[in-house]
Amino acid sequence: KFQSLQHQEERNASTAEELRDAAAKSAAKEAAVIIRRHEEEMARRSEPADKTSSPKAEDPALQLRGQASHLQDHARLLGLALVEVDRAGLDSVEDMTRAEWMERNKAFKNSLQASLGEKRFARFKAGYAQFRELVADVYQGEDTLVDDILRNPAVGVFAGSIAEMFSEADGSNSSLGEGRAAILVSSLVKLLPETPLRHALHHELSGCKDRLEAEAERLVEAAEQAVAEAAALAAAEEHRKAEEAAAEEARHAQLELEAERAREEAA
Repeated sequence: KFQSLQHQEERNASTAEELRDAAAKSAAKEAAVIIRRHEEEMARRSEPADKTSSPKAEDPALQLRGQASHLQDHARLLGLALVEVDRAGLDSVEDMTRAEWMERNKAFKNSLQASLGEKRFARFKAGYAQFRELVADVYQGEDTLVDDILRNPAVGVFAGSIAEMFSEADGSNSSLGEGRAAILVSSLVKLLPETPLRHALHHELSGCKDRLEAEAERLVEAAEQAVAEAAALAAAEEHRKAEEAAAEEARHAQLELEAERAREEAA
C-alpha cells in the first residue's frame, strides 16, 4: 500500500509541470477565441447600413477595454457557478439515489433546453457529447486519477466553451441572464455522476476563470498603456504645432522688419 501511494505521488509530481505548461498555453488560446468571437459579434452589431462609407478606426484603448470587459463577464459567470457548486457541495450527487439523480438530470435537461434555445442547446449537446467521447479512453472507472483526465485537452476545450456558450445572446437577441446561467453551469458540474470527471471539470473551470481574469487584467493594463502613449503622441504633436506657429510668427515678424527697412531706405 505504501509503494502504491508513493507511486501515485511520483506520478502527480511528474505531471505538475506539464499541467502548468498546458494551462499557460490554453489561457492564450481561450482568450483569443473569446476575443475574436466578441469582436465579430460587435462588428456585426455595429455594421453601418451604408457599407460604401469607411468607418473610422476604433480607438485601440477602447477596443482593449471592450475585450477586457468581455473576458471579465465570462470569468464572473464561472466564478458565480463555482460558488454555487461549493455551496451545494461538489460531491452532493453521491448522496442521491439513482431515481433522484435521474429526476434531477431530466429537470436540468429541460431547463437547459428552455434557457438556451434550440440552436445553443444543439451546440451544447454536440460539445458535451464530444467531451464524453474524447475522455472515454482515459476514464477507467472511479479509480481514475483526476490528473490523467486533465491530460486530455477535451476537458480544457469543453470548459473554455462553457462560459461563452452560456453568456451569448440567443436567436431572439435576449440574454440568458447571469444568475440563471451560473445555476445551469453549476448543475452541469454537480450532476456529473463520475467522480473523477466531475472533479476534473470543476478544476478546469476554476483554472479557466483564473486565466480569463489574468488575461482581462493584462488587457486593461495594455489599454492604460495605449492611453498613455496616445497622450504622449498628442502632447508631442501639440508641441510640434506650437513650434511651427512660433517659427511662422518669427518669420512673419522678420519679413515685416525687412519691409519697414526697405521703406525707410526708399524714403
